[in-house]
Amino acid sequence: MTALDHAKRKFPDSVVALIVPDLPQYMELSRRGAGFLHKLKNHIVSKRMKGMDCYVPLTAAMAPYLGVDLTKCSVVEGIADDYVASDLGTTAQDLPERYILYTGTLQYRYGLGELISAFKELDDTGIGLVICGDGEAANEIAALQSENPMVRYLGVLPPQEIKGLRNGATLLVNPRKNEGDYTKFSFPSKMMEYLSSRVPTVAYWLDGMPNDYKGLFIDATDGGLKAALNRALAMDSEKLYQLSSRAKTYVLNHKNSKNQCARTLELFRKESMYIER
Repeated sequence: MTALDHAKRKFPDSVVALIVPDLPQYMELSRRGAGFLHKLKNHIVSKRMKGMDCYVPLTAAMAPYLGVDLTKCSVVEGIADDYVASDLGTTAQDLPERYILYTGTLQYRYGLGELISAFKELDDTGIGLVICGDGEAANEIAALQSENPMVRYLGVLPPQEIKGLRNGATLLVNPRKNEGDYTKFSFPSKMMEYLSSRVPTVAYWLDGMPNDYKGLFIDATDGGLKAALNRALAMDSEKLYQLSSRAKTYVLNHKNSKNQCARTLELFRKESMYIER
């Protein structure tokens, strides 16, 4: 922020904007982030974040913490990538014919424990579970793989292989629950990737999600993850295809780089006119 302060003093008619993908107090959720020096650093950074002309926050709930209302913000929760949405992708893995896919950080606070438990109790015993990533739940997932031939733990893979796995999946899942204040300030990047893929997605609604995402995925809020997965696996294939196609069309048309940047540039234009007056 020091550079922005200096730029504003030197060019007072310029528009100074700050992109805010995270709030400092929610960047480290582990116990080691609870020390005095960490809290002091967060306090200083939070204070310095205020006072800009406008902001590009990840979620609307960040605005009050930045000391502004939404008229000074262009909320950009993510950008849909045409490459991620394409059908290209490679995988040479030995996989179940039908599988649920999770990709990302393997932390229990992100719902990995519930995902494992839900999979064990699914009505459809012919569905597999494929998990990619690394984290504290890796050992439990590896142990489950040794016990259940329908489970594959593939560790950390390059993006091209992740893409191939995603495009070949029956369902995509994000088990993160809407628990804790931090969910208001986060939008999982995997949700944009999932919804762009034309593969049905099962996830919990999170407070940080804009309202226009409602109806684009199978919400696990009512009944929990196991019920949502069972519901999705029992749905008519044509209805699932319509849901996932609608999600892909929506995010590619409305959340692409052109539209997201256009809204942000419009905010900058309005701010520049205000400064000039």
